[in-house]
Amino acid sequence: MTAVPSGSSRTISLCFILTVAGTCIALAAGLDFFTLLFPDPTPSSVEWRLNTLTQFVDRGVVPLLGFSLILLGRWLRMVSDSSGRKRSLPAIVLVVFIASGLLGIAYLGIAPFHFRDSGIASTNAIAQLNLQVEQAEQQLDSRINQEVNAISGLMGDEKQLQQLQNPSGTVTKEQQQQIDTLLTQIKEFKANPNALEAKVKESREQFLAQIRLQKAELEAQIQVDYWRSSIRIPISSLLLALGYGFIAISGFQLMS
Repeated sequence: MTAVPSGSSRTISLCFILTVAGTCIALAAGLDFFTLLFPDPTPSSVEWRLNTLTQFVDRGVVPLLGFSLILLGRWLRMVSDSSGRKRSLPAIVLVVFIASGLLGIAYLGIAPFHFRDSGIASTNAIAQLNLQVEQAEQQLDSRINQEVNAISGLMGDEKQLQQLQNPSGTVTKEQQQQIDTLLTQIKEFKANPNALEAKVKESREQFLAQIRLQKAELEAQIQVDYWRSSIRIPISSLLLALGYGFIAISGFQLMS
């Protein structure tokens, strides 16, 4: 008959599985954290720091899970030990306690740094948006001036008007509609010189309204992203610091 494993041996096997699984998770997380430091050639930029800190916090629960599995395996081993002898803590448990303390301090420091960088990034994003809007308005004015000069030139050039009215080549239906619209506008502007100025002012205001509406929407989105990031990440970082700190303090109490 096959011998049935005792409860003690089953517990030892479970402890081993938990320790190996926890160690693999912790090592994989450590490698992941290490690679986060080298993806960008400009590590001094606010965007890089903000992105790196965010990823550190978002992935911070992974090593916490690995450490918890290691400590759970060790606790089960201690509970199943019927000898009653006090054993020294294995090296891997000491490493877990020390690493937890260091990570707890790190996550405690990440919270204020991330909050500060979120504000800087938001300010930079709004400044860049204002610059883009200013450039868009300048391009709009330049385009309108070019169109006004072109129309003014046509109004004073009867030869070109004759060519538009009687095109020599083949003209598509859409092109003919555009020519007819242009000729109608030129006739209107000739009859009423103030109509051109009014038309230019109306078109400019319409385009400016679209630009400013898009600017307002983008500013609102930047502010929403800022508040989400500045609240979620620091709070998550503080919670992780609390979890790692609890493990570290508990470990130091056991070693004392």
